[in-house]
Amino acid sequence: MGLSVNFSSVIERFEKLGYKVEREVQEKALKSGAEVILQELRQEVARNVFDTGELLMSLDMYKTSIGKDGISILIGPNTDKQEIIERNYYQHYGNSNMAGKKHLTVAFERGYEDALEETIRELKGILRW
Repeated sequence: MGLSVNFSSVIERFEKLGYKVEREVQEKALKSGAEVILQELRQEVARNVFDTGELLMSLDMYKTSIGKDGISILIGPNTDKQEIIERNYYQHYGNSNMAGKKHLTVAFERGYEDALEETIRELKGILRW
């Protein structure tokens, strides 16, 4: 799961700035929005997912990347322990013995509008609109 935002509407302002500053502004704005989704995900895992606490503690934002569609950041378990990643997968999608809880989808849908608002608020604060 991740959050992607197309920043094409503010590209004109960025043309006056250097690439490094442009990337820093985009990353800071995206992280502020991703933090909202991360908090929703933590609440959803605590509320609806059977967990020993390892999955909840491993949830984080990681791997920011820039592509032709904008900047993206991944949100989910950030761990080297394969068992935690697998637990997250099976809790979300389920298996032959258990229905999936869809916690990633639920958290993303709950936090999406607030995340966009927070991203816009952060951009306005940085660009002083």
